[in-house]
Amino acid sequence: MISGGLNGEEQNTKKIKTLCGDLYKSRQILNEETGGSIQTIYCPGMKGSASTLKAVAAGGYQQMVLPADEDLIKASTFADSGEAAAYVQNLTGERIILISLDGKADPVTQEPTVEPATPAIDKQEDLDDGKAKAEETATIDQVTKWILDSLSVQNVDIQPLSSLKAQKASDFIGANLQDNSDQAVLYRSALTNEKRVALCVRGIGTRAQYEKLKKLLKRYKADAAFFVIAATDGNLKKQIRADGYALENAGKTGSASGDVHKMYQEIDGGAQSLQKIGANPGAYLVYEPKYLSQIRAACFAAGQIPVEPQNPKQIAKGAFYLYDAQDISDIEKLLKTAKREGYHVDSVGDLIDSSGTIPALSNADLTKRRNANAGKSAKYTQTVMTTEKALGLTFGNLSNQAVDLDVANRLKSRGAKGTFFATFNELQTDSDTVEKLTAMGNEIGIAYNENTGYSADYDGMARYLHDCLTYTKWRYDMKPKVIMLPEDCAKNKGMLEAVHAYHLKAVGASRSIITSGTENTTDATLPQVLGQLKSVRFTRGGLEYINLGYYVNDQNKQIGDKTIMGNLIDQVIDQHVDAIAFVSPTTNQIEDGSRYRLKTVSSLFASKKVYRLSAKKQTAVTSHKDVLGRMGSSKKQFAYMKNHYVGSNFVVNAKKLPGFNAGEIRQLDKVGRLTDDRVLFLTFDDWGTDQSINKILYVLKKHHVKATFFVLTQHVDENPNLLRSIAMDGHEIACHSNTHVPLSDANADYTQYTSLTKKEQQSMRKDLVTSYNKLNHYVGDVKVGGKKALSQDFRPPTLAVSKAGLYEVFDVGFNYAISGDVSTNDYKRTDLNAYLNAMRNGSPSDEDDFKVKNGSVIVMHMTENAKYTAQMLDEMIPQWQQEGYHFARVDDYVNQFKPRGKRERN
Repeated sequence: MISGGLNGEEQNTKKIKTLCGDLYKSRQILNEETGGSIQTIYCPGMKGSASTLKAVAAGGYQQMVLPADEDLIKASTFADSGEAAAYVQNLTGERIILISLDGKADPVTQEPTVEPATPAIDKQEDLDDGKAKAEETATIDQVTKWILDSLSVQNVDIQPLSSLKAQKASDFIGANLQDNSDQAVLYRSALTNEKRVALCVRGIGTRAQYEKLKKLLKRYKADAAFFVIAATDGNLKKQIRADGYALENAGKTGSASGDVHKMYQEIDGGAQSLQKIGANPGAYLVYEPKYLSQIRAACFAAGQIPVEPQNPKQIAKGAFYLYDAQDISDIEKLLKTAKREGYHVDSVGDLIDSSGTIPALSNADLTKRRNANAGKSAKYTQTVMTTEKALGLTFGNLSNQAVDLDVANRLKSRGAKGTFFATFNELQTDSDTVEKLTAMGNEIGIAYNENTGYSADYDGMARYLHDCLTYTKWRYDMKPKVIMLPEDCAKNKGMLEAVHAYHLKAVGASRSIITSGTENTTDATLPQVLGQLKSVRFTRGGLEYINLGYYVNDQNKQIGDKTIMGNLIDQVIDQHVDAIAFVSPTTNQIEDGSRYRLKTVSSLFASKKVYRLSAKKQTAVTSHKDVLGRMGSSKKQFAYMKNHYVGSNFVVNAKKLPGFNAGEIRQLDKVGRLTDDRVLFLTFDDWGTDQSINKILYVLKKHHVKATFFVLTQHVDENPNLLRSIAMDGHEIACHSNTHVPLSDANADYTQYTSLTKKEQQSMRKDLVTSYNKLNHYVGDVKVGGKKALSQDFRPPTLAVSKAGLYEVFDVGFNYAISGDVSTNDYKRTDLNAYLNAMRNGSPSDEDDFKVKNGSVIVMHMTENAKYTAQMLDEMIPQWQQEGYHFARVDDYVNQFKPRGKRERN
């Protein structure tokens, strides 16, 4: 039999004397009950720091049992015997398996308990917090039997605990210092709702100096802690202690080191020097923040609390102040301020011992902040409005450290960063995870869900943010910049007003990557899950959400294991982020400049490429423009059409030009070139995704080429960032209608065309204006190099036209209707080499019937099915440039256009 401590909560005490007393009492009670002599103890939640091991020894115990976290077993640990067998199969070396009968076998934490001053409504234990849970149908008896059966089947030798050789405390501490994962909590201040501050004094050297300070402290009825080193005069230290002031640890020599073992010797040596004179130091003064990781690890092992006073200019509850002993005037200034403001000045140890209550947000403070905010509300953002080639992966439900860290490591290996959203509860209970995530460069945001217990209005959100922000500043010395809200909160004005008042960005997810009903995914079924995401397309500024705790089969993974969630993230990046990038046709490798970066949400918001849309209305294209109608005569109207319609070499006769008479047809352009200069016009039709359009934009920028994009606007509202990106690259944005309605009607096999009906004309008129209004909304304000991105050029859908159709195009305000002489049919291409051959040498009349020449308007598409277009251009643009061609936007030359009525054969 071994001791389990007095109450199983010994890890929560801060005072070493209390811990020693509790442990001694537990041994005394057990010895009386059993008539034996209990020598070994296990305390849930306690690790073997120097102070803990000393307390165990002081309690009369000779040994302390410290199982690994993964060997703490409770009823919910395994779903079935197979999982238990897999656990046993992975056991190595000598292990202590601890089976908890009361379900308290949780991993060790040194995290202090923190509560709001005005606690939120207690959360019911059965509320689902979004975490995937295996059904806990097994009893602890079943779990125990599964383990015993597996140990027997796998021939694992079971020995009594007493047969294991105990490790010396010093050896254990030394081995533990090899890994800096165990970090003491750093106190920069204390969390308290009382008007108390701590005064820390360092560098006390002489009795005269001390007497001055003592006199000052007595005058103001203040307490203080004196941080001393081993070399500080022993009699002076005894006098300070005799006078009732705390002696705290400034280290053995007052120096710091990047070597964790030397740091431990420094901190433990300082503590021991004070313990020799009867003092009980609990705090260590941080000198060198650059060695903070080593200091915190050494403090954890030495059982000391690292403190780093911040000396805030404005006195605040729980603040720590540090002064050199010679700074009498500064100390007196603090004492005067404290007295005037009604604060009590304490020793740092006393303030830490009482720490754990977040200062309350008073009604007066609540009202003051709301009034200062003047009714402004945060904008609820699911996609950041940016043209930056970047997007955000956002994560929630930090329920499993193994998953969280595996995902973070996958991101790190790719040079990526994510934003991990934590609730107030997770900020407290998952502190080790939070620190590791931030150490890898990730962002921590605040998560809010409806089960928080805070009211869903301004007051509730303000109090929630106050508690979260106060805690993160205290615990992590950081201020989150974003909060993720459920979509239901997007219209809650009070909550959004509170978010704005606290200067945070309110975000939601563009989509959730995790598919509902896939919680039982395994590595074997992961391809099927990925198949369900086949149609997903990521966008610039997108905020893609992943519920980290969703997969049941990840629940028993240990830190360092590969997880299903981690594998999913890898595949999602490969299939949906890297797929956006351009793959060189010569190297078959992604060209780095085309990649989309995975960035934190706040860095997306901070980019210089974030934009706001212009609210300015346009008058260039309107349903009442009546450009042709005002001309009066049909002769003038046709002359305008003739001079502003750039045709093509296959729309040349009455069958394809309904509504025009023979004389008019002879005058219409049947070539489709803009000039005889050695210039080419690259044009792209329709609309696409980041996967298709980003590749085109990259190749154009790579070769310093400007082009014209005839945009089909039906779906641009779903991805305005992409449209804006085209414009910001200096390309021309022109119109291709809203719903791809042709300018003439065709029969089933496209051999005969007829004019539009009056009803169709009116419908087209509305479609054209709608389309241009959308373009204006998103890019109407864009100018690059003094040149507007949005033009009044138009390309007929399918390149089909009629007199009635062209009439509507020009009458609403479009200047030119441009078809073109090189129709590549790139959406039909199945072979890159054949495509390249046609572009180099021309395509015969029985195929696509084109040849690139001076002034050619090359018609391509920005759709995903035009999958070789970007690669073709990457090969052909340099070749064309070597042949003396340069490239221009259509609107650079279209004013020079002269119609050519005679068709030219290629």
